Amino acid sequence: WSSDVCSSDLYSTLFFGALLTAGAVTILFALAIWGGPGSLIPPPFRYLLLFAAILIFIRGMQSILTGFMRAEGRTKAYNIVDIANKAGTVAVTLLFLFLWERSVRAFLAGTIVAELVVLTALTGLALWTRPLSFSGYDPALFRLALAFGLPMIAYEFANMILDSGDRILIQYYLGPEALGYYSAAYNISAYCVELMMAPINLALAPIYMKLWVTKGKAETQAFLSDSLDYFLMAAVGFTATVMVTAHDALIMLASRKYQPAEHLLPVLVAGLMLYTVVMFLYAGLFVQKKTGTMASLVTAASVFNVLMNILLLPRIGVQGAAYATLASYAFLVVIAARASNRILPLNIQWTALGKYVLASLLAVAAASCVQFGVAFANVVGKGTVSLATYAGLLWILDPRIRSLVLRVFKPLSEAEVICSNRY
Repeated sequence: WSSDVCSSDLYSTLFFGALLTAGAVTILFALAIWGGPGSLIPPPFRYLLLFAAILIFIRGMQSILTGFMRAEGRTKAYNIVDIANKAGTVAVTLLFLFLWERSVRAFLAGTIVAELVVLTALTGLALWTRPLSFSGYDPALFRLALAFGLPMIAYEFANMILDSGDRILIQYYLGPEALGYYSAAYNISAYCVELMMAPINLALAPIYMKLWVTKGKAETQAFLSDSLDYFLMAAVGFTATVMVTAHDALIMLASRKYQPAEHLLPVLVAGLMLYTVVMFLYAGLFVQKKTGTMASLVTAASVFNVLMNILLLPRIGVQGAAYATLASYAFLVVIAARASNRILPLNIQWTALGKYVLASLLAVAAASCVQFGVAFANVVGKGTVSLATYAGLLWILDPRIRSLVLRVFKPLSEAEVICSNRY
C-alpha cells in the first residue's frame, strides 16, 4: 500500500468507526434512560436526558473530526472551530432562552443546534478535503484503535475524580459555604492555568509523535526536555505572579464575599501547574501506546487525593482540600515520571529550576511592595512588577535565557540592518 492509501484508510476507519460507535452508545444510553425505573428517573428528568443524549453523538463525532485537525497540525483551523463552537453555543442558547422559554430544555436545544451546525460544517469539510469512503473502513485497524482508546475511558473517569472528587468531600465535611469558597478559587485557578496549558497541550503531542516517527528517540527526548525546561520557567514565574495578585484578583473576578478563598489560590495554581507537567511525562507512555498504564496512574492519584481530603478536611478545613490537590498532583508527577522514564527519560535542568525558584521568590518580594487602592490597579501593577522582576533576574542569572532572547531577536536586528542599508 502507498502512504496515500494508508492515510485514506486510516481516516475512513476512524471516521466511520466513530460514527458507528457514537451512534451505538447514544442509542444504548437512550434505551437505558427510557427503560430505567421511574423512582430513580422522574418523567421530566427522563425526557431531558433523552433530549440531551443527542449531544453524545454530536460531541463524539466532533472529537474525531477536530482530532484530525490536531494530528495534521492545523492549529488555526482547530482554534477557529473551537471558538465558533463556544461562541455559537452561547449566542444560540441566549436566543432560545429569551425568545422561546427560560428553561433547561431551551438551554439544551440551543446547545444542540449550535453544536450540530458546527458538526455539519466539520463533516462537510472532512468529506471535501479527505478521501473518506466506507469501503476504506478497516475493522482490524479499528479494533487496534479501540484497544488503544478504551483504557482512556477509565483515565477520563479517574481524572474527573482527581479534578472534582474533593467537592463532594468538602460538602460532606464542611458544608456549602466552604464548598463555594473552594469552587471559586479552583475555577479561577483552572482558568488561569488553562491559558498556558491549552496551546501547549494542543501542539505538543503532534510534534513529539512526528519526531518519534521521523527522527527517533534521541531527537524526541531532546525536544521534550527543552520544552519542559522552558515550560517550568514560565510556570514558576506565573505562579509567583498569582501569589502576589491572588487577593485582588479574587475580588475583581468574583467579589469581596469570596475573599476568604484568597489563601487557596496560590496553592491551587501551584498544584494545577504541577499537573500540566504530566503532559510532558506521558509522552513516553503515549508513543508506546501504554494507555492502560496512564489510566492506572491517574487512578492511583485520585485515590490518593480522596484519602488526603479525608485526612485533612476535618483537621484544617477547606485549606486542607487545596493542600490535598497540590499533594495529589505532585504524587502523580512522581509516579508518571517513574513510569515514563523507563521508556523516554527526560533531562530536567535542576540548576536552572533552582534559579527559577530563586527569581520567583525575589519577584514576589518586590511586587509585594506595590500597593494601590483599587483591585484592578493592584492586579496590573503587582503583576507587571512581578513578571518584570522575574524576567530581569533570569536575564542576569541564566546565560541560556540571554542566548535564547538574542536568538529570537537576531533575525529582527539583521532585517533592520538590511532595511537601513537599503534606504
